[in-house]
Amino acid sequence: MTGNNYIIYRYQIQQFAIPFIWESGNVIRLKELREERRLSQDGLALKLNVSQSTISAYEIGDRTPDLETLIAIAQFFGVSLDYLAGLSDLKHQIRQGDLTSKELEHLHIYRQLSDMDKEKVSSYIDGLQSRQ
Repeated sequence: MTGNNYIIYRYQIQQFAIPFIWESGNVIRLKELREERRLSQDGLALKLNVSQSTISAYEIGDRTPDLETLIAIAQFFGVSLDYLAGLSDLKHQIRQGDLTSKELEHLHIYRQLSDMDKEKVSSYIDGLQSRQ
């Protein structure tokens, strides 16, 4: 994150208070997500119940949405707040409850592998994915 101005949010997820640091300025991936959905600023504004000028201000950094609006934007696009803010390249956060016991076991094993072996696993997965 660049600059010196940050907004720090705390929000509840289940029973945990999670700190969320938002870089003051534009909603980094809002325009990208909006354009992926082929939505105009007017169209997105209608979906979020805000004005077109508000969407424009978010995209260029003149305004920063409040936490409730950030959550609404993330939910609308089906992405995490971290992805929306540019803090993560993963669109969707994976929660432990979303994984099967076998997937958790594989993840645990993967984390114990050497970097070279992790690269082999990643290459293998990429190869499988490209065949689909």
